[in-house]
Amino acid sequence: MFTLIINTKKSKEIIDITDRVNEIIKENKFKDGVVNLFLTHTT
Repeated sequence: MFTLIINTKKSKEIIDITDRVNEIIKENKFKDGVVNLFLTHTT
């Protein structure tokens, strides 16, 4: 399991984490599977 910690600067903000997720996938040489994201404190 991997954890990304994203700090926001505004009370309402959209942050694209696609590149960070892809980086984890490439670093670990995953070839098949599913990415499941669990986001807390989102509205």
